Amino acid sequence: MRIPTRYFVYSIALSVSWYSALIAQSAEKKSTPPIPPVVQLGRIDSPLILESSGLAICATRANAIWTHNDSANASTVYLLSTSGQLLANVAVSGVNNLDWEAMCGAVINGQRYLVIGDVGDNLERRTSCFIYLFPEPDIAGETPVVQKVNPIILEFRYPDGPHNCEAIAFDQLSNKLWLVEKRYVDDDRRTRPGVFSLPLQLTDTKKPIVANRIGNFPVRNVTGMDFSQDGKRLIIRNYLNAHLYTRKNEMTWRETLTSQKPKPVVLPIQRQGEAICFTADSKSVIVTSEVSRQPIWQVNLDAKTPIPENGRNQ
Repeated sequence: MRIPTRYFVYSIALSVSWYSALIAQSAEKKSTPPIPPVVQLGRIDSPLILESSGLAICATRANAIWTHNDSANASTVYLLSTSGQLLANVAVSGVNNLDWEAMCGAVINGQRYLVIGDVGDNLERRTSCFIYLFPEPDIAGETPVVQKVNPIILEFRYPDGPHNCEAIAFDQLSNKLWLVEKRYVDDDRRTRPGVFSLPLQLTDTKKPIVANRIGNFPVRNVTGMDFSQDGKRLIIRNYLNAHLYTRKNEMTWRETLTSQKPKPVVLPIQRQGEAICFTADSKSVIVTSEVSRQPIWQVNLDAKTPIPENGRNQ
C-alpha cells in the first residue's frame, strides 16, 4: 500500500516520456493509425469501491470484472461492468478482510472459482495468511444483485518466515496458485523478490499449507499479476509498468519464468495502480487503481508502441 515518493515521481516522468513518444510516432503515421494501445473503458462509479486492489475477469458475463477493496474494508467482492456500473456485491461469509490484496479466477475440476488473497503484510509480521475460494456466481440483469457465499478457507505460510505479497494468479498447467513477493524499491535487502506456489484444495485446511519457493522476480513493488485464459501469457505489474512473459508450448511456466526475459508493457498513469487481469481473449489486460472513482483502462498487448529503454527493469 505504501508508495515511496521518489518512485511515484519517477513513474510520472517515465510515463509522460512514453506518451510523448507515442504521440510523435502517431503523427508520423497519420495515414495508417495504429490500434490504440490504451483505452479508457469507463470509471468506477460505486461509492462502495474505494480501493480496487484485486481484479479478475468475469467468466459468466461479457464485459464485466470482479474487484474488491483493500484492508479493513468489508469482506465483499464486487462485479462491475467494464464501463464502471455496479452489477453485484457478494459478501464472503465467515472471514475478515485483514489485508485483501489480490484476486484471480481458477478452473478446478471443471468448475470456475474466484480466489481471494488475504496476503498483504507490509510489516512482515503475519505467521500465516489466507486464501479464500468459492464458485464464481452467475450474475444476470442490470439491477445490482446482493448475494452471500461460503468460501473454502485455506491457511498457508511461507517456508522461511513472513513475506509481503500483493499479487496472486492461478497456473492452470500445474493447478497451483502463484504468489509474487512485494519488495519496496527502497528496501536495502539484496535478495530478489520471491515467487511462490501453493496447491489449491477444495476443503478447508486443518493446518497451514507451506508455500514452495519456485524462483525469483527481478522487479520490485509488484502489485498484481495474472495468467491469460489461453495459457500462453503471464503478466506481472508494479505501480508504473508491467512485464509480459509468453510461454512456448513445450515449457512449463516455472521454466518460462527462469529462462525468459519479459517484455516491458507501459501502463497508463494511475493514482495507485495495483490490480490487473487479462481480457477473455488474452490479447489485452484491464487495470484499475486504488482511490475512489478511478478509471478502468484496457491495454492492448499487441499494439505497436514505443517502449523507453529505461523502463525495462523498474
